Amino acid sequence: RAYFSAITMMIAIPTGTKIFNWLSTYMGNPFSTISLDIWYALSFIFLFTLGGTTGVVLGNSAVDVALHDTYY
Repeated sequence: RAYFSAITMMIAIPTGTKIFNWLSTYMGNPFSTISLDIWYALSFIFLFTLGGTTGVVLGNSAVDVALHDTYY
């Protein structure tokens, strides 16, 4: 179980960096207007972050066992 927890955390660090880069690229754009494409991109980043957070929480094996048969 410790192996899978460690691997999950090793994957989470570069993924967090990737999300930070995506958001900083968007925020650094001087022509950033809210269009349909931007809403789509921001929705993708939000859902990607939500799924990643869920993965990191369940990467802890004790939490994974405790929440196994719940709707989490």
